[in-house]
Amino acid sequence: VGPKAMDILEDNLKKHNMNFKEDIGFDVPFHLTGDLKCDNAPKRRVMLDFLIGSALVDKDKLQAIVAEDFKWEVVDAFQLTGFDAFYQELEDHKETIVSRDVKMNISHGKSGALHGTQILENGTTIYFADMFEFTSHRKDAKVKSITSYIIMNEGES
Repeated sequence: VGPKAMDILEDNLKKHNMNFKEDIGFDVPFHLTGDLKCDNAPKRRVMLDFLIGSALVDKDKLQAIVAEDFKWEVVDAFQLTGFDAFYQELEDHKETIVSRDVKMNISHGKSGALHGTQILENGTTIYFADMFEFTSHRKDAKVKSITSYIIMNEGES
């Protein structure tokens, strides 16, 4: 769902004194939709915070949730080790995001996964799936590693 469709939907909901479910506490400069509830699964919230932190290239947010020896692999593209290398990669490829839709966000034990779509200002659609490994089963565990699968369709809207 693109930003224009979201604007139309929000306008029509307001006309009928309706709105989307409660505000879930994500203040972002793009449309964020989909599987955003965290309920009693703290790691689901961490994965969403990671998704938002990477989209915004928010160093403080990301440092708070990833391990110092964090590893990131984008399949068939690259592997990075360490927060600094990860953050530099985000900085080097920062784009203006129009919308992100999280199709699914699941966690169990030390593992989690989420997937969805992202639309950039230039019309590029990015399909992503991120497989998370946490440092432990604890609810305050940090992200140890992520394996990402990414498909880009440039110029689509």
